Order: sequence, then C-alpha cells, then structure tokens
Amino acid sequence: MSGQWFAIQVQQEITELAQVDEALRREERLGTTTAAVRDDFALLLRDRVRDLEDLTDGDWAGLDLLRARRIAPVKAAALAVLEGILLRGHPFYRAVTVAAETLLDALVEATGIGRGVLLSVADGERFERMAGLVRMRFPDVDVWGLPILVHELGHLVADALPEPGDRNARPVLFHLDREDDRLLGELFADVFATWALGPAYPCAVMTLRARPDRFDDATSTHPSWDRRVWTMVAALRATAELATDPLTAAGHRRGADLVARRWSTMNGLANEPPPRAERDARGLVDLLDRNAPARLRSDPLGGLDALVAALDAGTPAKGNPVDVVAAAWRWRLAHPEAKPAKLRNVSATALRALDPADA
Repeated sequence: MSGQWFAIQVQQEITELAQVDEALRREERLGTTTAAVRDDFALLLRDRVRDLEDLTDGDWAGLDLLRARRIAPVKAAALAVLEGILLRGHPFYRAVTVAAETLLDALVEATGIGRGVLLSVADGERFERMAGLVRMRFPDVDVWGLPILVHELGHLVADALPEPGDRNARPVLFHLDREDDRLLGELFADVFATWALGPAYPCAVMTLRARPDRFDDATSTHPSWDRRVWTMVAALRATAELATDPLTAAGHRRGADLVARRWSTMNGLANEPPPRAERDARGLVDLLDRNAPARLRSDPLGGLDALVAALDAGTPAKGNPVDVVAAAWRWRLAHPEAKPAKLRNVSATALRALDPADA
C-alpha cells in the first residue's frame, strides 16, 4: 500500500508540473519574451519530471528532497512570472510596472546581452537567476525605486555579458570567479547601476535603503553600506579617468563629489574611498569599459535640465528612459524639503514619460 501512495504522490507532482507548463503556455501576455520564457521553463519542467521518474519506489526521503530543492523553486519562479503579468494589468501597479519594463528593456538593449528580463514583485528587490527575473519591492509604485532595479539587472548582465568577438565568453563571471571575494558580485551590480545611471543610483540607495545604524555591517551576501557607497564613488571617478573629453571627465567627477559629500554627511566616518574600494571599482569599471557598448555609459553632459523642468511642471516630456529616471532624481536632490504630494506628482509625471502608450 505504501508503494501505491508513493506512486500517487509522484504522479501528482508530475501532473502539477504539467499544469505549470500549461499555465505559461496559455498566457498570451508574455509579450516578446514568450518563446524564451516558455523554452526555458519547458526544459526545467522536463528535467524535473525525469528526476521524479528516476526515483526508486518508496524513496520518500528522496521525494521530499526533490520537492524542496528542485521542484519548489521552479513552481515559485513560474508563479512569480504569472504574478508579474497580472500586476501589469492592475490599476495600482500598471504605471510603475510599465515604467520599470521600459527602463530595463532600454538597458538590456544597450548592453547587447541578447536576452529579455522579466518583472515581478517580492518583499524586496532581488534578482532570481532561474527565470532571469527582476523583483520589485512591494508595495513601491513610484519612480524613486527604479534605480535599485538597475542594480538587480546588473546580476543578469554579469551572467550574460559577452566578450567582444566571442559571444560565448563571460568576462564578468570569469573575473568574479577569479577574485577571492564572494561579495564582489554585489559590488559589480552596484558599479553597473552607477555606470548606467550616474549619481542617480547611489543617491537612490542612500536615500531609500542605507541604514544609519548599519553603515559598517556586512552580511554573508552583501557588503557593508560603507563599502558599497565608496565603491560607487570610486567607480564614478574611475569612469572620469576613462573619459577622453575633459568636460565629460569633469562631469563624472562632479557626480562622484556629490555622492561623496552626501555619504560623508550621513555617516561621518570618512571623506574619500578607501584603497580597497578604489581597487575594486577600477577592476569592475574596466570590465564594463572593455565589454559593454559605450552608449550604456551615463553621460553627465546629457542635458537633463529640460527634463527636470518638465517633471517639475507636471509635463511628461519624452526622453531616453535612463535620462528620465536620472532627471527625476536630480529634481529630488534639488528639492530635499519637497512635500509628499509634490513627490507623488513628480513621480507620476516621470512614470507617464516612461509609458510608451502615453506618447
């Protein structure tokens, strides 16, 4: 009888995996990522079915292990994909979801990594490799958290950015694996977001996420806030050193000085990046300079003044998605005493500017 129960439960798992496949196959709102997403999940689901079929009859411990380590993550990833699709149609979430997709799609296209990104929500921003999924923080619905999603995109870029002339090479992964620092991947994501957005990213991190009581606390997965922000400052300065135009170099240095001043004011521990941050930043910036298209790099002379003025006036002037987000943060930094209602209005205007349907 035990064998019969075991077979029934194995078959139930196989049936549920087939239902996951059917749910994704019948979802018509996966858009341009349809084929890639379905292909990825088809392979994952087929692999898990093989695992189930290979179980020895009555191997309950093996079934429990398989459920926890192999099957549950696939189900969770599929659920997250479907959640993201449903949120896109929700009136509360549509604006920020469309804006996030517009920003991330523009950056993916600029990197040339050749794969789309999926969007969903969680209790905090994160990247999930199984489905190439970027999670927004629930219940954020404004423009201010979008720079932090670019950090999460940086993890996908680390996995997928090829070397010029060799589409199969993964120079970022090679660098991260070679260095004896398990936290360097987080720093690469920080540097990527800083490279793409300029000071908008470190300013968003300082304003929305950094903890005044935990400046120097690292975890097993993340460097300390102090190490992270000083690495961003050092990355902006390393980017300035690469600029051939003196005005562009000066613009990157101004951005670095802005971030350094704000961070020094917040924590009072230092005024300049420590040597370790400078060393890490140079190596990571060099990776992006050698392997990422030049148009991915933020332009400090990009002329954001018109966009900033439009946002302040409530006029959703169209522009490059990266510029719109950078302009929103430039406005916020210039108005530190802005009331919540004004912050909401500027955010709503920026989200409209990021909506292709609002053109």
